[in-house]
Amino acid sequence: VRRFEALVDAHFRDHWGVPDYAAALSVTPVTLTRACRAITGRAPGHIIQDRLLLEAMRYLRHTAASAKQISDRLGFADPAYFARFFKARAGLTTRDFRRSSTAANVLLP
Repeated sequence: VRRFEALVDAHFRDHWGVPDYAAALSVTPVTLTRACRAITGRAPGHIIQDRLLLEAMRYLRHTAASAKQISDRLGFADPAYFARFFKARAGLTTRDFRRSSTAANVLLP
């Protein structure tokens, strides 16, 4: 699972699927899924998506890049798909997230 997480960190922008990661680790997707669920309690697909979301949040918090620019940096072919992905995973639009992050950063010492 640690090797999987390291691969996710290295390749999340490439949008590899679970079968791609399993092949790189020389295991089956089922074996990878069982291991991830046993160790982390989460499916490998969720781990991959969470890593993408984390990076998107970092860009939104720490850069002035537009949602389209962030979408491109993260390897999304379609900015609209990125927007839907972000809202589904974060519960906020990119604009609302950036506003709330900016407000939180101002309020925190």
